[in-house]
Amino acid sequence: MKLRWLALCAALLFLSPSLAWLAEKGQEGHGKKTRPAPDPEKVSKQLEAADIFAKALAGDDARQYFRVMNTSIKSIRTAQAVKFEMTGGHADHGTDVANPFAEARAKARAKAAKLASLVNDPTWRENSKKLFAERMKANSKMRIIGGEHALEGEYPDCVTVGSPTSFCCTGTLIGPNVVLTAGHCGDGGCAQRIYVGIDANHPNPAKIYKVKKAIVHEKFNHFTLANDLTVLILEKDVAGVTPRKIAATADIEASFSVRLVGFGLTELNIFGEQNLVDVAIASASCDCADCPDKYGCHKGMEMVAGGAGKDSCNGDSGGPAYILKGNDWLLAGATSRATSNSVMNCGDGGIYVRVDKYRDWIVKTAKDNGGKIE
Repeated sequence: MKLRWLALCAALLFLSPSLAWLAEKGQEGHGKKTRPAPDPEKVSKQLEAADIFAKALAGDDARQYFRVMNTSIKSIRTAQAVKFEMTGGHADHGTDVANPFAEARAKARAKAAKLASLVNDPTWRENSKKLFAERMKANSKMRIIGGEHALEGEYPDCVTVGSPTSFCCTGTLIGPNVVLTAGHCGDGGCAQRIYVGIDANHPNPAKIYKVKKAIVHEKFNHFTLANDLTVLILEKDVAGVTPRKIAATADIEASFSVRLVGFGLTELNIFGEQNLVDVAIASASCDCADCPDKYGCHKGMEMVAGGAGKDSCNGDSGGPAYILKGNDWLLAGATSRATSNSVMNCGDGGIYVRVDKYRDWIVKTAKDNGGKIE
């Protein structure tokens, strides 16, 4: 602790003169249209000081490290912005100074992302090896690890869920007129209709089904996202689609990977197209000693999977996480959120509600509200 505070004090002393230098140079240049770029050595020292400062405050917390580093860089840039304004907005050093800070921010993000990634989890690494080995087998049903578009009719039970004006979540048909999605989708006003198809951006009106009733889990927590499930009862049965069966607990516990399917954002920032990706499981039930603190999952009720750039994203919420048993894909989880130690919005791994743990609640809730489910 003493060493951390010494480092913190040193960083503040190191950083303060650099910021003061920027302000003083800005005052000197008042009234002039152009000023020379700052000394590259001083820029380097500022970044080194920001790094020391971030490490001193964040310790081993990767996400906090990036936040502090990013804030420090912004502070330096703010000081330079003051100088820019005092020179009448004509300083010629903008381009020269921007690159080092942009590079430093990118390096900080990359470093933090690497520390936060599930690739550091031994279970994840072992299951990734199994997933790769399975993919190499002849006639394997496992797909390329980077994800791809789903084929028409391949996962018709995976539907997009939306409000009256737009689609915003994903869900799974588990009964002729019953869809399971995320609690925060139902609670957030994204549960008035569903679309059965692979392209929600160009929906066939005949395949849009209105929701008769949305029942959010009574113990859903807005802050922790515990019990993140909603049962949707449709006004009529979905024609021509076989509801997905829920996987047995033993089969989920024995799995090393899941297939994620959803309509969420892709790397190209496209929403509404059904995509899939196979990812390794880091924890099937959030049961490791530090899993709840490290990943932000609820012990015994959720699984952790994905990472290393292979992940679900915004709009995939409520969507299915399937496991393969024999030749059948069974519903194991419902997409909930990113892990708490994620640095990137998507790509560092996600948390999935264990559907089998809520089987009794799902069946009872559906039947009590007119749903047809086995």
